[in-house]
Amino acid sequence: LVNMEKSNKGRSIMKNIFLAVMVIMCIVFIAAITYSQSEPQKVVASDSKEVEKIRAYHMKGDIESTIREAAQYLKSDSSNTEVLIRLAECYLVKYDLASAEATINKALVIEPKNTWALRVLALIYRTYYEKETKADLKNKYLGSALATIKNALTIDSADPNINAVAAYIYFLKKDKINASAAIKMINPLPENLKELAENI
Repeated sequence: LVNMEKSNKGRSIMKNIFLAVMVIMCIVFIAAITYSQSEPQKVVASDSKEVEKIRAYHMKGDIESTIREAAQYLKSDSSNTEVLIRLAECYLVKYDLASAEATINKALVIEPKNTWALRVLALIYRTYYEKETKADLKNKYLGSALATIKNALTIDSADPNINAVAAYIYFLKKDKINASAAIKMINPLPENLKELAENI
């Protein structure tokens, strides 16, 4: 009996380690697609050089320069949704969640159905969930993340970036059916999500 208990405990520990690794891989993947593939829903040909500079800094991963230039630009044009979203993403990467949430909400006031902004907000809630230790608050943040990403899916159910975030949130909610359905909407499927898909 002692040996059986030890064996079961060992398997439980290995399972928890595996799930933790999968979660970390998912986080890295989602952060990568959010950061490297995020594009505004409309790129206006007449964008100013300042906006083009912010876009270039953001796309190459220069977080500090993006924050500096975006914050300066928004002093004269606070309604540019693209700049607000890129700034919010940078705050999220730096784990400045309060600034990220405040900034993305400004974008959503201007464009409530902007799926890029909704996706970022869902990621902010997801990150709050991961950092929180109290069970009731964790459930609240995860519920907010789910509601937000569902909202984005109702607007564009085929967007692979939205579905990648949705798959991870459904995974956290232990909703295997919807997590699997979201993964099927991503083509081609990156290696990281292939491993997640195999374990749903």
